[in-house]
Amino acid sequence: MRTKSKVLAVALSLTMAVSAFTLAMPTNVEAAGKNNSSVELDKAVDLQGNVYVSEEAATDGDNVTAEVEEGLAQDFNLYALSTDYNERIFSQIIGDVVNRNTVTYDKASDLARIVNLGYSWHNDKGPISVSKAVLTKENTYTTGWLWNKKTVTETTQDDIYVVGLSGTDVLALNSTTNAITDLFSGFEQDNMYVRNIKKVILANIPEGSKILISGHSLGGMVSQQISADPEIKDRYEIVNVVTFGSPLLCGVNREGEVQRLGDTSDVVPYLSVNTFTHLLWQVFGLNREDGGYFGRFITAHCQSYQRDDVWGGYDVTGVKGGNATLTMDYSTTQFFSSPIVVFK
Repeated sequence: MRTKSKVLAVALSLTMAVSAFTLAMPTNVEAAGKNNSSVELDKAVDLQGNVYVSEEAATDGDNVTAEVEEGLAQDFNLYALSTDYNERIFSQIIGDVVNRNTVTYDKASDLARIVNLGYSWHNDKGPISVSKAVLTKENTYTTGWLWNKKTVTETTQDDIYVVGLSGTDVLALNSTTNAITDLFSGFEQDNMYVRNIKKVILANIPEGSKILISGHSLGGMVSQQISADPEIKDRYEIVNVVTFGSPLLCGVNREGEVQRLGDTSDVVPYLSVNTFTHLLWQVFGLNREDGGYFGRFITAHCQSYQRDDVWGGYDVTGVKGGNATLTMDYSTTQFFSSPIVVFK
């Protein structure tokens, strides 16, 4: 029995290591404009087909040049959007972050884009983001007896902090978002990414605050580990955990409403020790949608979750058919690194 367990553990380790390295590579994204106060976006368009320009943008022929204040550029270094896919998906949200806008979202795919900004091909500050937001929900219930029943709808609004966590990123230098962390997290073991996230939360979010944690891939794995951390649970109220393309972790110890979303072609949502210890929970605890990738699991893992046509039926808390909305205040957004070695 021990031999069988060791074989399964080795197989899982090798699978996760190969998958983590492969899935971490960006698809057709070419970095450009890094560390510049003026960033050129080649015909950047948003999800509605509008051309994005900042308040001081200038048009020159076929190119749109976004002039960004020097201090703002230091806070959030933009990368050129080099493919039609990335132009459509990310230009609007990048523009909102740069201009420090307040924006209301109603879809899980919106939340996935927020999380995705932590990857190194979007910014060089780090994989951890913290933002102030307002979570709005409508709750409907029935009161009274048979002869005087009535339906009541109440709207609740909660001030919360949104913690976004991107996943494995082999292009990020001196970062814990690596294959080694994938292995530790996949076996529900403590790791440096979890420790760094915990430090960021404790240092930047007031005690007693409500928190929504969301992550993609490895980011979704450590999201679940953070939601199960005794000190975090003692100091904060974790209201929601939403993961994209992530396997089950720490099932019985997590706090908050947890929703795992996974494309039918994505294999990563099954790459944790719980495939062997809690198989039914691993499989049936996953909300699945078909993005039409027909087994192309790398593309599905990297692109599916930002698509409104696939995940637009889920609200920002990951509930299918839900009505929750999230109003993000991007003037409060900060990105944090997760270093392996701290240089003083």
